Amino acid sequence: MMKDTKTEKDKLHRYLDDLYTREEASQLLQSIKEAENQELLDELAAEVWEESGNLQPATDLERERYKREARQLLKRIEHKKRTWFRRASVVAVSTAAVIAIIIGSVNFFQYMNEQQVTLAEVTTSFGEKRQVTLPDGTLLVLNSCSQVRYPERFVGDSREIELEGEGYFRVARNEKMPFIVKTKRLDVRVLGTRFDVKSYSTDEIVSVSVESGKVQVDLPEAMMRLTAKEQVLINTVSGEYSKKTEDGGVAVWMKGGLRFYSTPIRDVAKELERVYNCRITFASGQDFNNLIDIVLNTLDKELGGLGIGSWLAPRGGYFISFDSLTGCAKEIVAKCKKAGVVMTGAGATYPYGKDPEDRNIRIAPSYPPLQDLITATELFALCVKLVSVNKLLEEM
Repeated sequence: MMKDTKTEKDKLHRYLDDLYTREEASQLLQSIKEAENQELLDELAAEVWEESGNLQPATDLERERYKREARQLLKRIEHKKRTWFRRASVVAVSTAAVIAIIIGSVNFFQYMNEQQVTLAEVTTSFGEKRQVTLPDGTLLVLNSCSQVRYPERFVGDSREIELEGEGYFRVARNEKMPFIVKTKRLDVRVLGTRFDVKSYSTDEIVSVSVESGKVQVDLPEAMMRLTAKEQVLINTVSGEYSKKTEDGGVAVWMKGGLRFYSTPIRDVAKELERVYNCRITFASGQDFNNLIDIVLNTLDKELGGLGIGSWLAPRGGYFISFDSLTGCAKEIVAKCKKAGVVMTGAGATYPYGKDPEDRNIRIAPSYPPLQDLITATELFALCVKLVSVNKLLEEM
């Protein structure tokens, strides 16, 4: 309660003159909040208002004294602030250092933990198959003359293994840790699915076949996705690849079967050697590209010099890459089918079979009788001529 009216009036004067200490301001504000002081405060305010108009302000000496008191009070406040800030800074820096040490220790021990993981290795010999259960529960069946290396436990954000040869995988699903099969020619990334990878470093053709689910195949310069009953064949010599539907089942080798699809004869021989533990030799200088030569010779005879198509002999592979006029490939393949000649789909060498110019056709002769192959190639050349003529007439 306000008792000394003169003292309170002096405080109010100084407050109005902006000359007051923090303690005086706090007391004045507290008095304003108390209801019992309201009437007295009103009278005091009226008197101060009247006196403020009649009386001279505080003398210079008094003003200097109050300013000096205010400056001293501010210095004490600033000193306390600086002291508190220094203490807070020290605590903050110390806390940050402790956190950094903890995080660094965790990362270090995690790194060391990953570095200390040992790798297991399983191999198979000629004519041998072996079933392996990986640390995450994934089932792997290795084909003959194959090798797999995998960690005794999977750490980090992925499950990586290394494969040389052929293996069938039934991957335990884990969306937080993708399963990655790394080979010398390609990588296969999945979350949980069933698929077969064939990647012998001595073979010309490598392949990935999907039984169920989805997989992503990563090549040095490309990427593609496969779904159930799809297969991709990659010629590591020519760089060509094809994606097709696989209706005959995946990994027939697990039941003792063999399947070849436009497979180079030397790869066929290597497969037979691995399965039957035998040795196959070829006569010196023997050429196994006779079917390719027949197709090339027929194309030269029927289409050479016409300017409506171009083709390249395979660089060690078993496919001929034929380029028609722009926008004609799909129609040529369709006409061939009507004539009884089944071709690989137009644009098969492009990702997802989408040729932006609709020009490329892959010719992959199988093993028909010699005369049938010549007739089929002649029919193909005739279809090229018909479609090309219509195209040129449209552009006139």
